[in-house]
Amino acid sequence: MELQKIITSLGIETILEKQVGNYIIDIYLPEVNRGVEFDGPKHSKKRDKNRDAWIKDNFGIEIFRVKDIRRLDLKDELVEFICEEKR
Repeated sequence: MELQKIITSLGIETILEKQVGNYIIDIYLPEVNRGVEFDGPKHSKKRDKNRDAWIKDNFGIEIFRVKDIRRLDLKDELVEFICEEKR
């Protein structure tokens, strides 16, 4: 996973497929209590929005959604998302 390599290069620990309630977060970043989700073709915006809200309300975890895993131009956006909480 290219994005996981980017995250670990920042010195941030990652946990793959972290169980949170009835959900699984693709990449969890415990140090900053954030998660990264890769949206596949079966993802529903409404369901994802409700899921993200539930995770945030119950665990305080913010979710960064990646619509297309091939978009490596998300690196800057992802780094900003991670570092925002680290400050």
